[in-house]
Amino acid sequence: MAKLTISWTPKALQQKKDILTYWLNRNLSSTFPSKLENEIESSLLYIAVNQSIKKQLFINHYYIRVREYWIVYEIKKTLIIVLLVIDARQDPSKLPNQS
Repeated sequence: MAKLTISWTPKALQQKKDILTYWLNRNLSSTFPSKLENEIESSLLYIAVNQSIKKQLFINHYYIRVREYWIVYEIKKTLIIVLLVIDARQDPSKLPNQS
């Protein structure tokens, strides 16, 4: 299988930035945010090479779990589009509208 290109929606990029900023401010260190970002990127690269390994969330929407975060994505012909980055520990009824 061919390697796919990874693309982020503006919303997903903002969510990732917010999560990394939270951990930076909470721990007053850039170590954990750097590790988390590396884990997210390496997980997406793994999916880009091995498209058959995926967990379906909705029709044409899949997710991978990185620590306590869900990375929701869809696969187009030669592209992985990251749609959302969700903290899986949150109460679903308290989540803002994700669409």
